[in-house]
Amino acid sequence: MSLLDNIRKQCRQQEITIDRLEKAAGLAPNTIYKWNRVIPGVDKVQKVAKVLNATVDDLLNNSQAKEEQNDT
Repeated sequence: MSLLDNIRKQCRQQEITIDRLEKAAGLAPNTIYKWNRVIPGVDKVQKVAKVLNATVDDLLNNSQAKEEQNDT
């Protein structure tokens, strides 16, 4: 699961739209959607995690695990 997929999942569970999440985290519109193509800065991921009351590890966990499996 990608970072964007994990964020979408968290948003669904908390009944918040990605647009509202971006506003609450102080991000520009469509920033999170771009993370499917570009690697975000740690500071931005931290802001999103804080709004979602999650850890950065929660958001990155599945996407990093997949990358690690591909490296072996």
